[in-house]
Amino acid sequence: FGELATVPLGGDYTYRIRYLLAKGTSKDLVIFDTIEEAYGENPYWKGTLQGVDISEAETAGIPVTVYVNKTHAYTDEEYTTNVEQNRDGLKLSDLTEENGWEKVENPDTYSDWENVKSIAFHCDKEFSDDGTKSVTLYLKMKATSQYPEGQNESTTIYAYNSPAYYSKVVENA
Repeated sequence: FGELATVPLGGDYTYRIRYLLAKGTSKDLVIFDTIEEAYGENPYWKGTLQGVDISEAETAGIPVTVYVNKTHAYTDEEYTTNVEQNRDGLKLSDLTEENGWEKVENPDTYSDWENVKSIAFHCDKEFSDDGTKSVTLYLKMKATSQYPEGQNESTTIYAYNSPAYYSKVVENA
């Protein structure tokens, strides 16, 4: 996996999302992602979510619960805590039906991935310097089958993705 990849029209590609604990101890890790909405002012194309792969985390003994939101594409500002504005970012307790979140009971058999706007992965394990330090999850995508308006095969166009995370610091761990 690199920072950039070339994908043909209609081709498959994967985003690797990795959390790595720098130091200390944390718990209640939630990794959030809004599917390819991080383009800003750049020309862009958007693929379609086809599924997720949480097997690497499960093999490492990290229980993962997947939540999807098909009604709202969260922004970076909504994900992020802003102390100056006295605003909390998105956290585990926000992943409710009232907020449009649906718990995916079995990611392997879930059939409505293409309608997901935002996704969250709750990793129910404590992360620490002397224990589990990282987790890797994957978004399986399919590229658009046609060029965006005003673009063609001679134009370099990117898809932009920007995950975020929330975790609690464990004091005196």
